[in-house]
Amino acid sequence: MSATVVGVERYFREAVAYGAEGVVIKAATGPYQAGKRGWLRIKFKREYQKQVADTFDLVVVGAPRGKGYRAGTYGSLLLASFDPATNKYYTLTKVGAGFSDQLLRSLPKVLTPYVVREKHRLVETGMRANVWFEPVNVVEIAGTELTVSPVHTVARRLLKRGGLALRFPRFVRIRDDKAAEQATSVGEIYDIYRSAMRRAKNRSHR
Repeated sequence: MSATVVGVERYFREAVAYGAEGVVIKAATGPYQAGKRGWLRIKFKREYQKQVADTFDLVVVGAPRGKGYRAGTYGSLLLASFDPATNKYYTLTKVGAGFSDQLLRSLPKVLTPYVVREKHRLVETGMRANVWFEPVNVVEIAGTELTVSPVHTVARRLLKRGGLALRFPRFVRIRDDKAAEQATSVGEIYDIYRSAMRRAKNRSHR
């Protein structure tokens, strides 16, 4: 059984590497049931395999304007990590999930005092935003995986092929107790990424 599980995991990683969202696993003797899966057919997508156990304290640096039911507030928040070596903020992700309706409505009141006319001089990103903020407010974010991105900038000087980005981010809470300089650092995020890559390499050699 363990050999079968290892084979499935290897096939899953190969499918994701080719750009697939995941795999469908079907019982060999299970009959087809239209519109139903149950445990005869299950989907295993890359976001179900949580590779990042930590949460991240990140700094709000920008946002797109909200549309539809988010009109009047922000559609998501552009978030950055602090690098004490350069005294700059490098974007890691844009989060739009995990907000309660009440919190969404409160975001303009919380963030408007920190609006600036253009991207702050200490912020490095390839992302665009309708609204830019001073790097002051810190939020806690959960995610599933760190990947290389052409537009985000965390550890870009170390990777030399893009920056790190956090996939499937989800808002956890506002961190009123932390200053921007206390946010999760670029070095800490890079170390987490390297550890995840080592674990993946070890699994592939089993």
